[in-house]
Amino acid sequence: MKAATERIKFSRISSKAIVGIFTIALVFLLFIADLIPVQAEVILVTDMEYGSQSLGGLFAVDVSGIRSLLSDFNDPTQGPTGINPAGVAVGSSGDIWVVDISAGATYHGALFKVDAYGIRTIVSDFGNDSQGDVGMRPTAVAMENSNQILVVDFDQGTGYRNGVLFRVNPATGIRTTLSDFGDIAQGPTGAAPMGVAVEAPDSILVCATAALFRINPSNPTTGNRILLSDFGNSAQGPIGHTPYDVAVESSGTILVADTSGGTDNNGAIFRVDKTSGNRILLSDFGDPAQGQIGEPLGMTVTKTGEILVILWPGAGASSLFLVDSTTGNRTIISDFTNPSQGPLGVVPYKVATGTIPPPPGVPPAPSNLQARLGIGSRGPRRYLTVG
Repeated sequence: MKAATERIKFSRISSKAIVGIFTIALVFLLFIADLIPVQAEVILVTDMEYGSQSLGGLFAVDVSGIRSLLSDFNDPTQGPTGINPAGVAVGSSGDIWVVDISAGATYHGALFKVDAYGIRTIVSDFGNDSQGDVGMRPTAVAMENSNQILVVDFDQGTGYRNGVLFRVNPATGIRTTLSDFGDIAQGPTGAAPMGVAVEAPDSILVCATAALFRINPSNPTTGNRILLSDFGNSAQGPIGHTPYDVAVESSGTILVADTSGGTDNNGAIFRVDKTSGNRILLSDFGDPAQGQIGEPLGMTVTKTGEILVILWPGAGASSLFLVDSTTGNRTIISDFTNPSQGPLGVVPYKVATGTIPPPPGVPPAPSNLQARLGIGSRGPRRYLTVG
């Protein structure tokens, strides 16, 4: 009987010890997890005229619409200043790339690399011919799967404002002309290309005046083009005039933001079939029944399928919108004229999302984006996108 009692006592002690060990292990794991940097998908918005000298800025925005200034292109302590930061993209390693239409030594544009602290470096000066073919007005940027950088320039190439598509080496900044939209030998010509997106490893989409091009689906090194959708051809769907940005949904369907499509030419988002090029109208920015009226400029699709759009400030909105992918209805996420949502914008222009890794070492507050994301703490992460 005494032995049985001792066994029961020992069993109780053992159970308590196991619970204690498990609790200590759980606390330790939570502590370790807190130290491991959590990567979050963030919303980034360029503003072409933000700041004390109107040299532009780069904002981070959370899902509630709260804005924070990540990089002030007026501030030389954050790196070379800008003039008109326009296109923005995020690489697979989390590097932020911003193309400025007029920056650089000769004001021919520049490609900036921006880190999670908001610190800028110029990787490619489009006026420096030692870095390759010279640009004039680079305005949009996208990342290839190979991590090479694609930049659209609407004012360069053969002819007047036919435009070109550059490929830029991210390490050296060396540029090559991939597709000259004025060169008929590479396919149908275009004018003033404004948006670029990677459709697949061997397929690039570029939107230009009244047209959506696919760049060499079989071999992108040649830069040959086909005209996928003629926005002046009603046989392919509702008419558009000024395609300004392009994005690809996970289904492979293509989205095009047009600043002068839709009712009263107020703007529209079209959904384009990837095979036929046929269009349907997803969101009519001239129809108040679908939300705020205005002209859509920048557009992106998040990893979880949300469509984000920047509205042209000339419409009096200066806002970041969420567009329902089924109904086309628009909801304001961040009103850049509302001071309660953060620093005011002036000309919000392009939008991108991506996963930004935390910078090495202990970040200085408050400029570190990851600190503002809540990375490294159990508190709420402010700049996390939906999903």
